Amino acid sequence: MPRNIEQELDQLREQVQELANSLAHKQAASQSKMPVSLQPFMPTQETDDIGINALSQLIENRMAEKVLNCIGSYDRLTLLLALLKEPMTVAALVEKCGYTSTGQVYHHLKPLMAADLIAETKKTPKGTYAVQPHRVRGIVMLLTGIHYMVDAEYAKGNWEPKSEIHKGATMVDERYMVTEEQQQKIIGTFFSSVDPLVLHAFPPKEKKKLVILNLISEQFQTGKKYTEKEINGILKPIYEDYVTIRRYLIEYGFLDRTVDCSEYWVKEPGS
Repeated sequence: MPRNIEQELDQLREQVQELANSLAHKQAASQSKMPVSLQPFMPTQETDDIGINALSQLIENRMAEKVLNCIGSYDRLTLLLALLKEPMTVAALVEKCGYTSTGQVYHHLKPLMAADLIAETKKTPKGTYAVQPHRVRGIVMLLTGIHYMVDAEYAKGNWEPKSEIHKGATMVDERYMVTEEQQQKIIGTFFSSVDPLVLHAFPPKEKKKLVILNLISEQFQTGKKYTEKEINGILKPIYEDYVTIRRYLIEYGFLDRTVDCSEYWVKEPGS
């Protein structure tokens, strides 16, 4: 029996239309559950008109990568969310977001300011920061898109990294992903001895830094409180510039400390 191509095309069009209607219905239902303040930022015909070629260009010219790297850390996203709710001073951000110093906050504000995502306002008190108005829509749309990417109703998958990443780390991206072979090569290159642990050079590249810092952090006991003198006593035999190692262990979230630096302890992943 010969195929009726026109009839098959008509049936296909009907199926596509039914699917489109179903997706539109789900999107409308989901949007109705969203806070009213976020509903204006849902994707519209305006975003659909951008075109796949323009979106592809963002990947090809690595602009998408740059934007995602800029905001792709727990700390920067935490600060962005806080400032989306209301403008705040750095001191207020320290208290609101649970930091121990203004230096930590400034460290993460700098790339957000460089990307024109936030800026100092003219409001009092001096030093009050807020999200740039012309950036709000993009930030909220990006977070909304992530919401749908992880919502079990629409998608399945495991977004957890294979290895634990410390919440306090300054950067969370592909530089954390190291194979066992790469790890052993880095250790063999930069350590002259692993028992006892002796580091002969500290590399500038992030991936290598993290492998080295992770190994050094294993010299400290989880749950134990250390004085700065005790920290230095452990680090000095490992590397002559122990102050730099101590600073990076804090900056990358392997160690934490009190505001007055009287106590240090191992910061467990996810804590």
